[in-house]
Amino acid sequence: MHDWTNYVDQGKSVDVIYMDFMKAFDKVSHKHLIRKLKNFEIHEQLINWIQDFLSDRTQAVKYNDIMSTSESVRSGIPQGTVIGPVSFLSYINDLPDEVISRIFLFADDTKFYREVINLSDVQLVQSDLNILDSWSKSGIYCFILKMCVHVNW
Repeated sequence: MHDWTNYVDQGKSVDVIYMDFMKAFDKVSHKHLIRKLKNFEIHEQLINWIQDFLSDRTQAVKYNDIMSTSESVRSGIPQGTVIGPVSFLSYINDLPDEVISRIFLFADDTKFYREVINLSDVQLVQSDLNILDSWSKSGIYCFILKMCVHVNW
């Protein structure tokens, strides 16, 4: 926010994009998260602890007084846990490498921004939006992005 207010104080324009990954914590693949953590060279005991934390989880649905059978859960990070946001950020840590605009991540909320001087800057913001949209739908991610765009703030 400091950068944005500096731009505005200087009479410049800035495009700010707020994004939210819908149902993000539910879509984290345990297998892919563990693989990414191993690539970070995190101590094996910690990875084993996280794997145990995520393993052997089941869920059921209750409607009125009727309960479904329990099913195994192979994806998702339990929300409200201490390791949830950090695990999710570890899962999407490559996102900032995809864009040229400044980007900040906090759990499943992301914002990126760019000073806008000319049409080329607007095109770069649009390019970053297209890249993030493709990234969110590709490979291991399969997220749906909600975006709120503040243009020329």
